[in-house]
Amino acid sequence: MERALAFDVGTNTVLATVAELDAGALRIRQDREWIVGLGRGLEGTRRLSAARIAAALDALEDASRRIDADAIY
Repeated sequence: MERALAFDVGTNTVLATVAELDAGALRIRQDREWIVGLGRGLEGTRRLSAARIAAALDALEDASRRIDADAIY
């Protein structure tokens, strides 16, 4: 059985999914979402704001605490 963790950092959300592949079947073990608004204000400034970057980093830190550590190889 193989397990993997994938992060998707987008303009609005941070997603974290832990999945395992067992005998050809993919099973989602954990799936989390954080709304961070990373792209908020980007249209006008073309820059990510420090506050939104901090929110995304907070989400990743929260993910590291919440995702079951022994579910990840």
